[in-house]
Amino acid sequence: MIRGIVVVAVALLILPWDQEAFARTLVPSTGQTYYVCASEGDDNNDGLTPATCWATRQHAWVFVQQNLDFGGCPFGSNCVTVQLLDGTYVDETMQGVGSLTGQSFAAAMSFRGNCDNPSKVVIKTPGTAWTADDKAMYALRCMHITTSKAGSVLVGSQHGGSLIVLAGGIVLSGGVETGPMLLAQLSAGIIIGGDVTVMGGGAAFEAAGTGGTVVCLNSCPVSFGEAVNFASGFAVASDLGIIKTTGMSFSGIAVGRKFSVSNNAVIDTGGAGANSLPGSMPGVSHHGGIAQ
Repeated sequence: MIRGIVVVAVALLILPWDQEAFARTLVPSTGQTYYVCASEGDDNNDGLTPATCWATRQHAWVFVQQNLDFGGCPFGSNCVTVQLLDGTYVDETMQGVGSLTGQSFAAAMSFRGNCDNPSKVVIKTPGTAWTADDKAMYALRCMHITTSKAGSVLVGSQHGGSLIVLAGGIVLSGGVETGPMLLAQLSAGIIIGGDVTVMGGGAAFEAAGTGGTVVCLNSCPVSFGEAVNFASGFAVASDLGIIKTTGMSFSGIAVGRKFSVSNNAVIDTGGAGANSLPGSMPGVSHHGGIAQ
């Protein structure tokens, strides 16, 4: 008996273990909602009600990452929702870095705006509005994401295993000097899983590079407002990047090049043909890039 106790004690001393993981709360299968305010929020609040909302999206991510365990979240369920209350958010980039404990799919963690009127929740940052890095995963729904800063990306996913899902009700707006609206690179991904409204334009609507993937899942209606112009192409893939537009439908007019694909990247329209992509100019393929 004494020998057994000694063995266990020694094992606890020499084996690596995550003390913080033991302190995390198991996410209820019925779901948990936290609230963030564009103004009058405080990251020292508990975030559990609109009256005790947090101030920043970043604090919401860090809190969930440090305190919750998604191990009991049923597959396909949205178990944690960060509700963004109406207003304009001018905080810095929301940087999702690293995985969430027990999370097995992106939609388990979501940031949600106003699904009755997405334009009432505006994310207007000086740079990239949303990023996922180093296996971070989350979903976005029902909000207006915009920037006017030159070269900025609206939604960016990078490094293997990172994934952002656009789950519907998304409005994207950029300017003539902004970067791609959606950018996946370094073996990370972006899934479009619902309707998207595009205003203004930018370098591209969707871009995939260095093994990144941007995919439409099932049905993805894309509607264009006035004066939508993509400088490099509606879809831009390079360096083994993959873009799949199967299931996308388009309404309105976008000008600029239809696509640009290079360096063994692929743009797959699911049989519709590369010329079915929006734009007023033919696409270009070079250095082994394929658009089909």
